[in-house]
Parts: sequence; structure tokens; C-alpha cells
Amino acid sequence: MKRTIILLAIGAFVATGCFTKNAPKTTVASTKNYTEAELEKGHTIFTGSCNKCHKYKEPAQYSKQKWTKVLPSMIKKAKLSAEDGEVLTAWVMAHAK
Repeated sequence: MKRTIILLAIGAFVATGCFTKNAPKTTVASTKNYTEAELEKGHTIFTGSCNKCHKYKEPAQYSKQKWTKVLPSMIKKAKLSAEDGEVLTAWVMAHAK
């Protein structure tokens, strides 16, 4: 019985690793220079979309490194377009610590 549980756990771990590797990657880094209007759109998306699921977080609460880890999954969960995700990310990074 223990052996079966261990084998199932190992199988789940391996399967999860395989699916994660094949999942499309969302990047948060951009080389584009954004206008004030675009950054304001990012702020509007941030305050509108992010507050639907959880309490508002000030970008300065976290480092750019932390936001880089969090934003791709949050953008995906919010079902934002690539363009909206990019301007949201640009605004957050401009205000992160």
C-alpha cells in the first residue's frame, strides 16, 4: 500500500513537471518605452482587474523580482490580452521597489 502511494506521488510529481515545462511562458520583461497614456491604462487595468479577486496591493509593496514571478500567472488568471498584460506589467514595474 505504501509503495503504491509513493509511486502515485512520484508519478504526479513527474507529470506536473512535464506539463509545466510545456506550458507557454508569459514574459513580463519588455524593452518598449511606454507613454504616460499607456502607463495610465496599465494602472486602470491593475486597479480594475486585480481587485476583482483580491485586495489591492501597492506595487511598491514588492520588488520587481517578486512581481516578475507573480504577474505572469495573475495576467493569465485575469484573462488579459497580451497588450493589456504588457502595459499592466510596465506600470507595475515602474512603481515597484
